[in-house]
Formats: sequence, structure tokens, C-alpha cells
Amino acid sequence: MKISLNVAKLKSIVAGAASATTFAKIVQELISLAESRDFKISYCEAPNPNAMPLYDAVSKKLIGAHVTYRKNDMPNFIHEMTHASVLKSYQCDLINYYCGTTNTVPLEYGSTKIDGSYDNTVSALGVSLISRRKAWYRSDCERTLQGNLQGLMRVAESGNYVQSPEPYMSVDEKKRLKELKGNGDIRLLDFLEDMNERGLVVKSNKFLKASEINKTQIDMELTRRKNWIKDRINYGLNGMSGLGDVHFEYDTVVNQMLTQMHLWGYDSRYELFRAIDQVALEAYERRVSALEIQKLGGITRPVIAIPRNITF
Repeated sequence: MKISLNVAKLKSIVAGAASATTFAKIVQELISLAESRDFKISYCEAPNPNAMPLYDAVSKKLIGAHVTYRKNDMPNFIHEMTHASVLKSYQCDLINYYCGTTNTVPLEYGSTKIDGSYDNTVSALGVSLISRRKAWYRSDCERTLQGNLQGLMRVAESGNYVQSPEPYMSVDEKKRLKELKGNGDIRLLDFLEDMNERGLVVKSNKFLKASEINKTQIDMELTRRKNWIKDRINYGLNGMSGLGDVHFEYDTVVNQMLTQMHLWGYDSRYELFRAIDQVALEAYERRVSALEIQKLGGITRPVIAIPRNITF
């Protein structure tokens, strides 16, 4: 899915959400970022998503980000775009909170642009970026962010994922699935990925054992959802194989989870949705606060300078 289609899909998604909701605020934040002229973002669709800062090739000034995202995976797109938003908000090498100090670790830059990024830009070499990022780490912020994710994990472990109505494909969606299968249509994979993203299953109408088949399908889907949420929380705490942590994989996974919960059809009636929404709102408010001081030339601390504890 090309970036224009992703942004169009975001606009379609947010059009159906009340403007005052946390989800709508975050989606609008990322739409504005994608359409920004003063913070350039280049994109690449690939199996191994990430986000990297972009620097002017001559001045080495931060000018934007290069976002790599997975095809047909809106929660992942939100995750990677949140990296870019965090980068713009805090200007701290992808750290997701206000650092408030001077970093003396020098960045080393590549000699050529990232494939697919803007001309006359370079990226930082991975080793130097990691070293510089670690120099920003604040233990007080780490404790708060870890505590919030650990609290989310307790809710995720005990939460009730059962929905009403149950997550079945509509009659039209089942008809569309049958048509695509029958015609060997190349769009079948995209359709199935969309159904999977929304957590929809085909309701059995078999005369015998239909209720048993449907219950098994629903149970499997709800288990998949629970495992997915827990995996994202663990990713926020530990990153991939221990390579990440809450210093830069916090806002990302929280926004990713909130997006996926929305696509699954959950709302404020569900405890887990409310818990994720609380965490996402706190992080969103900090990013907005950090952007406000940039308008003043960065001469003062943000009104919300450090992460706040969430009580679930």
C-alpha cells in the first residue's frame, strides 16, 4: 500500500471516530506529520519496518525521518510514524520523552542517502546512533514508563476480550471472499489481510456443529488478540531480542495497540481499551507539550516535562 493510500486510509478511519477521542487526536497528529513541509518524511514498504532520522547532507541538521513500514498493516504504519513524531517532538534521537540535557556523544553519518529517501540527505550510522541514544537515557523516566507498561500487562492478562456483537464477517464480506477465491483474484491476499487486521472470522452456517465450530473460531481469535497485545507490551519493555526498551519503544507500541483495538471494534466499554487509551493520551500530551516549546525556540522546559504514572 503506497503512502498516499495509507494517509487516505487514516483519514477514512479517523472520520468515523469522535474528534475528542485519544485515537482521533493521535491519527490527526500523524496525518499532519505526513503532510508537513517543515519535517520531511520519506517512505519505504518492506518486511523489516523501522524509522531512521534524516539529516541534511551538508549541515547535518535534523530535517526529518525515513519510515519503513509493512504492507497492509495499519497498526505497524502507526507504530513507525509514531517514531517520526517522537523524533520531531523531542529532537533526541528517537527517545520518547523530553531529555532536557546536552548530549556530548558525537553522531557519525553515512556518506550516501538511504534508498528511497530524499536527495542531499544522510542518516546516522547505527552504532553511533545507539551510543548517542543511550547517553540520553533517564532512569526516572524509565521507571515510570516500565511501570505503566507493566500495569497494562496486568490488565491484558486478566482482561475480557469477548465482544458483542461477535467478530464475524458481514454477508457482503463473505460474498466478496467467495468471489475472490472462485476467480483466483490477486486481490484475495489483500482482502484476507484486511479481515485479519480487523479480527473478523467467517461464521459457519453448517447444519451440524455450527455453534461448536463458531465458538472454536471465536476462542482462537480472542486468544490471538490477547497474545498480540502481550507481545506488543513485551516489545515495549524489551524490544526485539533485547535490543529495544521503553526509552524509544513506548509511544510506538502504545499507539500501535490503540489502533489495533480500534480496528478490532473495541471502545471505552472495555477495560483494556480504556487502559491503553489512558497511556496513549498521557504520551500524546507530552509530545504536544514538547512541540509547544519548540515554537518558543526551546528556551524553556515543556509544561509536561516527564512521563506521568498511570493508575489503572
